[in-house]
Amino acid sequence: MRDLYPSRAAVPTRMHRAPPPHSPAPLPSFHNPFIFFHIAKTSGSTLESYIYESTVAGRFPSAITCRPDCWYRSSAVNSSCPFAGAGGYTPILCERPAMACASVFAGHFQPDLIPLIRHPACAERPRWVAEPREATFTCVIFLREPLSRTISWYHDKRAEAARVLPFANMSLLDQLALIQRYELGSAMVRWLSTSAPGPRNVTLHPFDPQRGVPSINRAKAFLDKCTIGLQDRVSESYRAISHAFPWLKLPSQEARVEHPSSHIQPGQLSGDAQVVLRSFLYPDILLYTYALERFEQQLRGLAAG
Repeated sequence: MRDLYPSRAAVPTRMHRAPPPHSPAPLPSFHNPFIFFHIAKTSGSTLESYIYESTVAGRFPSAITCRPDCWYRSSAVNSSCPFAGAGGYTPILCERPAMACASVFAGHFQPDLIPLIRHPACAERPRWVAEPREATFTCVIFLREPLSRTISWYHDKRAEAARVLPFANMSLLDQLALIQRYELGSAMVRWLSTSAPGPRNVTLHPFDPQRGVPSINRAKAFLDKCTIGLQDRVSESYRAISHAFPWLKLPSQEARVEHPSSHIQPGQLSGDAQVVLRSFLYPDILLYTYALERFEQQLRGLAAG
């Protein structure tokens, strides 16, 4: 799989590091909110539950999309709402504008949520500048190995259509067509590259590594602002998050149970199929590899602290 990656010189990255794990972040507040940017199918729902419980215990005002109920799905959104069409599920703020005053945000939000959190209902909030990278906030992002995420996404959709074949039973051509049709190869890059203006073309292929680089660089730059978790290393992720955010009460390693996925795992596919499929997931693989390096840096910071 390493052969799929371009050289580091081909993909330069501007560095804006999050505080090291041994330097705990301040408590979430009106002026310095905490945001969990939950990318779908990265095992973030459990963390959302813990965040919700911690906000109740700590009495932090919160906007958490599925706790205690999924109220962001409750009604159609008025197109004139300033939050409509940006920031992921920011239509929740159209229905409940007071939520823009929260100290803790968690859910399927995107980075362009940040400059939108200045609703007139929160007149006492200082005016946030238009550029999200200049705003003051702390954040957590979970990522997942792209092929594993693709399979999980497919089986989640398959539950809605019982006649759809299991991923492993599809032909390789059908698997590739699925990835292309739903743009699964760049899902995580596209989710995190909304924090700056500019083209979001993330088409990237091993034989043309320069295409799509701006979007990948934006996604990397946003990762640099946050504490990173990985779906396949939950215990270590929670340890890093607990050190960075002591107010967030996560279960101890002894109390935590990590459930293996019931879906077919990438390792169960043939080696040739994995290589071909991952070549079509190239943008997200590039981002995931960068996140993995950052994650290891977090762990080294914990050990040093």
